[in-house]
Amino acid sequence: MNTRKISSLVFCLLTAAMLTISAGCAGKNAPNASFRDIHGADPVRLRVFLADMPKGADLHHHLSGTVYAEDYIRWAAEAGLCLDKQDGYTITDPPCQNKTIPAQKALTDSGLWNAAINSYSTRQKRSEPFMWGHEQFFSAFDKLDKAEFRGRMLAKAARLAARDKVSYVETQLTLYPEDLRDIAEKAEKPLARGDFARAYSALAEAGLFDSKRISEVKGKINAWEETRDKILGKGPGSEVKIRYINEIIRVLPREEVFAQLAFSFALACEDPRVLGLNMVGAEDHPVSMSDYELHMGMVDFLYNLYRSDPYKKEKADRIHIALHAGELTLGLVDPEELDNHIRLAVEKGHARRIGHGVSIAYENRPHQLMDQMRYKDVAVATLLSSNKITLGLSGERHPLNFYREHGVPVVLATDDMGVTRSDMTNQYMRAFLEHGLSYKDLKEVSRNSLQYSFLPGKSLWADYPSKIMIPACRGEKIFRPGENCTAFLEANEKAAAQWEHERRLNKFEKRWFYQGK
Repeated sequence: MNTRKISSLVFCLLTAAMLTISAGCAGKNAPNASFRDIHGADPVRLRVFLADMPKGADLHHHLSGTVYAEDYIRWAAEAGLCLDKQDGYTITDPPCQNKTIPAQKALTDSGLWNAAINSYSTRQKRSEPFMWGHEQFFSAFDKLDKAEFRGRMLAKAARLAARDKVSYVETQLTLYPEDLRDIAEKAEKPLARGDFARAYSALAEAGLFDSKRISEVKGKINAWEETRDKILGKGPGSEVKIRYINEIIRVLPREEVFAQLAFSFALACEDPRVLGLNMVGAEDHPVSMSDYELHMGMVDFLYNLYRSDPYKKEKADRIHIALHAGELTLGLVDPEELDNHIRLAVEKGHARRIGHGVSIAYENRPHQLMDQMRYKDVAVATLLSSNKITLGLSGERHPLNFYREHGVPVVLATDDMGVTRSDMTNQYMRAFLEHGLSYKDLKEVSRNSLQYSFLPGKSLWADYPSKIMIPACRGEKIFRPGENCTAFLEANEKAAAQWEHERRLNKFEKRWFYQGK
């Protein structure tokens, strides 16, 4: 290493994790200005640094979109499934005939292999037509419906998280009994009259919330987790904690949306692994747009029902709501349809987290809305790669810093890293390179990810903005908590995850000789 060409400070920051550090480096500080000066001009070294940084949690994460196309093809081949070449290489059941071919063939045919990968992702970048990225992104999921490999998918998600230094994931997936669609029909007539109460009663009378259906879904989760644990063993990913957010598919008929919502509330009360719900599907879909306010009304009804019913309110705090809202921009929909989705999600949908939220500038009274979000402590999950691909929003056109300037808590998340061919480290790189976040800012974002998670228990922080820990852990050594602190951490899962994150940050900063706060 020619130290006359680079300073010892640069040497320490960029090679400490890879090489034996000379004694002259020890104890050097790395202020934010130097971090920016060094890494801002060198994305390669920035990647090395940020890949090693503990990132806490991934809170906006779709299980089906996290898995990379290569795995889907291999699993389909192993299961004897087929690819429909005329329908974007959609995975289908055997026999493979007419328009379909065995997925096994893709393992030895590079043309077929690459065509399927491009069909299941946005890897093959195109600039025309304008909507290609948006349509390609959302169409990928329809092609993978037959790829029911949940246990393997969970294992893959855990390994990807571990690789990205993510310790906790809240993943979105569908968790329903097999006969939900048939039962949902019972709610059709009451919903046509706008009678949520009667629709809910009809679902209850039809047995949607019976213990056998709850047990059916619990059994599925048990089987998936058993497969995941068998695959992971004690290897990479085995220490990653995963919890579930049930997906409500908002492009379905109203009675099915209501039944999915109602079942999600019931399931979250009964299975501690299921922390809440989110509504999914393209927000600009005609059904999503026409029924958006109705959907928020459904959530509002169920939210208040669980807090007013004496038999339900004891478990109501187990139900957490995160909503896709504001995944829209000018040109995608009619301008008059841009002005209230985030507000409705906060005010009627009782969302504790907003996913995307990029249309904030088009909302009515956006400053007042952000004041309300700050007051209610509603966080925004920012999905930089996804927003770039599906909406063409990046850099100054993205509202990441608009939220931050108004005190709205922000987290970075992956959304669908397999479809976008990205990872969590890339989200941190984009935040740094395109939005000017410093290491101190990124450290705050990583802490936000656990503070605004739905993990049960109290927070480690008595005063989160000031980063003052609860009295039992205040002043404790980060590697060796005392008896009172240990007892608190054992009783509060969220605090324990936060403590572990602080420990990892401490070790990371020592490795990289970063001594800022």
